[in-house]
Amino acid sequence: MLLIPADTPGVTRRPFASVCAGDDLDFNEVFFTDARVPVEASSMN
Repeated sequence: MLLIPADTPGVTRRPFASVCAGDDLDFNEVFFTDARVPVEASSMN
């Protein structure tokens, strides 16, 4: 798992509609295009 700021260069979020009408959850597709993330951002270290 990576925990990175949403404004990291190369990270794009695209929201899409919830599968359950009336819920307050936000769902997003997340794309990584040449994004560079420091090792410290990984929960695997």
